[in-house]
Amino acid sequence: MIIRVKKHLEDNGFNPISEESKFRKHLEELGLDDVYLNKQENEMYIVKSKDEPMALDEVQIIINKIAGFTLLFPNISLSYNINLVLICPLNKKQVDNELLDGINRLNIERNKYYCRKFVLNSSAKNTDEEIDILPIRAISLHIKEQFNGYDGLNRNVSNVLGDAMFEELSKPERPELDQILKFLEIE
Repeated sequence: MIIRVKKHLEDNGFNPISEESKFRKHLEELGLDDVYLNKQENEMYIVKSKDEPMALDEVQIIINKIAGFTLLFPNISLSYNINLVLICPLNKKQVDNELLDGINRLNIERNKYYCRKFVLNSSAKNTDEEIDILPIRAISLHIKEQFNGYDGLNRNVSNVLGDAMFEELSKPERPELDQILKFLEIE
């Protein structure tokens, strides 16, 4: 499943942290690997995988490392856009009471202070459903008539996202049509 999660991240504009990134050294010092950043370096996914269920204290150690990173860069948007993807089996038959209790608390999937958590069940039969938990995917547009360049695409995307969201995403300068199209599934 970890390979599919990494591919999903890369397909949606998140790449392994580059050698040139100003964050790389700090993340490595904290022992945070499998880090994926978007091109603007304002959103991050940290992927952790284990072949057995994770205990709550294991997850807390990772969150503490993320907290350490945010303290190094407190006034940048990346500090508020960190996602932790935990991949482990959640099969209740394999889990003792202590671990199960921790996993139940993990299902909240939120740590409002340092990162958003997404727990993916590596023992699930349908891995696509698990990966769909991640809040990144192409926008699906069902267009009945052909759109005409940038303005036509603007109208269709605005209809899907709503005017307020579309205006927010449209700031500050006009993006390139090719950049928008690569994140859309157009039928």
